Amino acid sequence: MLTKEAIELGVSYLIFQMLTKEAVELGVSYLILSGNPDLRVVFNSIKAFASVNHLHLQAYICPHRLPVETAKLKHVTHSCYVFADYPVRGLVYLLQEENVEQLSKQVYKAVKVLQDKDIPHNMMITFADDTSSPLQQSEQDKSRPSSSVRVCLWPVHPIDEMKLDAYVRPAICEISGHIILSDPEDVDKVTEERLIDVLNAAGLNEEEFSEITSLI
Repeated sequence: MLTKEAIELGVSYLIFQMLTKEAVELGVSYLILSGNPDLRVVFNSIKAFASVNHLHLQAYICPHRLPVETAKLKHVTHSCYVFADYPVRGLVYLLQEENVEQLSKQVYKAVKVLQDKDIPHNMMITFADDTSSPLQQSEQDKSRPSSSVRVCLWPVHPIDEMKLDAYVRPAICEISGHIILSDPEDVDKVTEERLIDVLNAAGLNEEEFSEITSLI
């Protein structure tokens, strides 16, 4: 069963669907305060499947682990990592020393690079599997979900430049490994190889992604 709700931030202030540091901080805090390992907070930018053009995050509950929560990481700088082997190249920020404000600043620095270059992007804030975290944690840390928070940020190609699949649209849920199909009969038509091809095509190539990482 899925439970979904929107976290509206920009309706009253006429703010477009562009992430701010405060929005990232709110999303991380919302996740931590929930204490629910099945909760995810997500964001789709304009040209990356945003549903409306006012600032909002979405939160939903899905009682299953997602591939993005166990994917291996490679360190870049400070709390920033990249996926070591994942269909869509992306940045991953890990919460360190419970400093939500510092994490939000670092995430927003990367977001601002993408915004300035007009690169669409998707974000997921989630609890990671402790066993996959590069951080060395004490037993006490492992008992607290907030010690394994991941903020995953994927720069992607604009929708109008994507080669869209008939069954799968590569928005934030699909990129994170949660594949949503509208017709039960499509389950037999979509193979893992096909999914990986769709997701890989949505993301930046190695050269494009390296340019982004060099700026953060």
